[in-house]
Amino acid sequence: MKLHYYAKQPNFGDSINPWFWSKNLNIDFEDESDELFVGIGTLLSHHLPTDYRLIHIMGSGTGYGKSLPNIQDNWRVHFVRGPMTATALGLPANAAITDPAVLLHELTPPQSSRDIPCGFMPHMSCDSPRMKKLVEHSGIQYISPSDDPATIIDRISRCDRLISSAMHGAILADSLRVPWYPVSTSKQNILEFKWHDWFQSMGITNELYKLPTIWPEPVSGTFHGAYAKLKESLFCWHLRRIPLKGRFILSDNRMLEDRSTQLKEAFFLFNQKYAPSSKS
Repeated sequence: MKLHYYAKQPNFGDSINPWFWSKNLNIDFEDESDELFVGIGTLLSHHLPTDYRLIHIMGSGTGYGKSLPNIQDNWRVHFVRGPMTATALGLPANAAITDPAVLLHELTPPQSSRDIPCGFMPHMSCDSPRMKKLVEHSGIQYISPSDDPATIIDRISRCDRLISSAMHGAILADSLRVPWYPVSTSKQNILEFKWHDWFQSMGITNELYKLPTIWPEPVSGTFHGAYAKLKESLFCWHLRRIPLKGRFILSDNRMLEDRSTQLKEAFFLFNQKYAPSSKS
């Protein structure tokens, strides 16, 4: 099978795909294949490749793109990310489980100490030296979504709490039982649909706290420069308040256990049908 995920730029939620699926499925992924495997990510849009004999959907979500894909006879929908994706695609409610990344706690060595009081992981669109400087100036550990997955997993596992506008940062924190606080750092690039799709799959009721958008480079000019400084001050003020005032959350332990069991059952059935023999 060919593994399909967003790989145009490093981003934790996308980059974990090869490693994650190699740990859970007995599949040797090959580019030259007539079967497509669509895994972790918001991948179900009109951009989805269609020229394959079989297309396997396992935990993907929808929300990006100009239109939704039409489910064809060659699709094998094992499960989707959440109930909002299922509804959007005209699938029954039981077609949704949750994002597969909630199972990361089973692939991560236990952390003996949480020596980072509070971490912050931005959406990849706002990941920049400028953002890093402001976060660290606010006394919070910066975690870049473009770092290698092992580094990100280690840092979040060491956090006592996490603030995140990267959904898979929050998913990893929830999986590791690190209380998290969801924020929006960009109205243009933060897709709240996918957050609420995952929230509903885990029985979470919450909204994203809006922070001022900090782009990698401020617009030049006297007026824009002054406005950028004001936004930076507001950003730091809000960020410093979150560890003091914010309601950090976790999904229910029983819900995480139930969804983890459902995911493992789906992986087992997939291996039985599509990878009957273990990899050597």
